[in-house]
Amino acid sequence: MEVHSFDVGFCKILETVGNLERMRTMRNVLMLTAICAFTVVAQADGVRDSGRAAVSFRLASQTAADGFEATSLGREGTIYVSKHAVLSADDVSAVETIAARAGSDIELSLSPDVAARLADSAAKIGADMLAIYVGNKLTGAGSLTILQADGLATITGLDPNLAERVTSLIRGTAIPGGPTITLTASSDSIVPGGEVTIEAYLHSVPNLRTYQITLATSGGTSGRIAGTNLWIDSERADFVFGTEPKLDAVDQFGGRLGGVLMSGSVDATRTSYLGSFTLRASDDASGTFTIDVKTGGRSSIVWTSENKPVNFGTRAATVSVGAGPRVKKTNN
Repeated sequence: MEVHSFDVGFCKILETVGNLERMRTMRNVLMLTAICAFTVVAQADGVRDSGRAAVSFRLASQTAADGFEATSLGREGTIYVSKHAVLSADDVSAVETIAARAGSDIELSLSPDVAARLADSAAKIGADMLAIYVGNKLTGAGSLTILQADGLATITGLDPNLAERVTSLIRGTAIPGGPTITLTASSDSIVPGGEVTIEAYLHSVPNLRTYQITLATSGGTSGRIAGTNLWIDSERADFVFGTEPKLDAVDQFGGRLGGVLMSGSVDATRTSYLGSFTLRASDDASGTFTIDVKTGGRSSIVWTSENKPVNFGTRAATVSVGAGPRVKKTNN
């Protein structure tokens, strides 16, 4: 089926599903019909919060220590983490993601007093790692290096996507307390003509049935940054719908992607992947561009299984154009 319009195409797909599933109860068929209308009538205005991000850091170690709790990092194993934060986002004057051979590093710029406090605390306990928390959730951990004289603390060996997300959160505004769509960039700096991948994530949305995402770009001092491709990797372990039967739809021309469950709903209370976008900077592009979720009208929506729109906040990604990404030098 050739799809000329995302709205019409999505509805046609759902109508087909309704025909294939006509042996189901009338209630389920009507529910599918109602979801078909979401691209026509639903609206969700983004709400932006102010304040610093709810990011904090705790001392950690790969070996047991007094006052530390054993905490699972999933496939990365178990580490031992302090019960209390040693740093907050308010302690960080600047933050940068640095590409490294093994993943990415986060470099935190601290005041002399804060750097001294961190160094003393780590030395007393014998901690050699720093765990990263968003809200009350452990999101990752890496080895800790402190250059007290320079006021720098570096967390090494992090997943690149995590490093970019944490950096974006610290630089940006506070995480909204309710439903939120967060955008992360594969790199915070690209050259003119270069490309960057933007990934969209959703959290704090129970009873989710349907979503649709459109991006909006702004900023820069010259040129532009625009979408060239978009897709949904539904095989990812953190995909919002998991392995539930669903329909995916992408509109390359309109720059929209979305999905709908065949039936039922999922609780996207943890951070869950929605889709990916490739953006290219024009050859004359320069400056810092902001990539955000376009809200209002039919551009971006989130719906529950009760066919009710969800008001959500957004967290934008930023990409600087004009200089290559900083690569950490390592000794051979």
